[in-house]
Amino acid sequence: MIKMLSHEQKDIDYQKRIETILESFTDGFFEVDSHWTVCYWNRTAEELLEKPRAEVIGRNLWEAYPEAVGLRFYTEYHRAMTEQVSIRFEEFFYPKQMWFEVSVFPNGQGLSIYFKDITERKATTAQLELERRKYRDLFEQNPLPLWVYDTNQLKFLDVNQAAIEHYGYS
Repeated sequence: MIKMLSHEQKDIDYQKRIETILESFTDGFFEVDSHWTVCYWNRTAEELLEKPRAEVIGRNLWEAYPEAVGLRFYTEYHRAMTEQVSIRFEEFFYPKQMWFEVSVFPNGQGLSIYFKDITERKATTAQLELERRKYRDLFEQNPLPLWVYDTNQLKFLDVNQAAIEHYGYS
């Protein structure tokens, strides 16, 4: 016997599937309507921002997070809403001492916002840049003539100041 589902039951089943998908995201996800009222807040958003959905859903986003008003979150979300464009950016959120990579998408009724914690990646990148600068300084300030030479193309790629002074070439 084939059971026919009503349109109402199909809509309910579809909503459940969508919710299952949104809850399975490893990114934080939330939606706001055109009045900035939070309509959805997934489990990862709760964990990353340490705020349960019960405290956020139904509230104005900027009232729930007034500390974000002066940050890029505010300006980029407003730009996405006004211009109806997708935007991706990175921003530091001071209250949580975390870096976030954010993707914002207009959805016809407001915005869908995905975000992830990139604090560790930012720290690693900063450390790599510090090390790069340290080795660059060792090369540049070394009193011995040093150079970097490409043996395949037979040309100098870089020379330090000591090499320029010692050999007399720029």
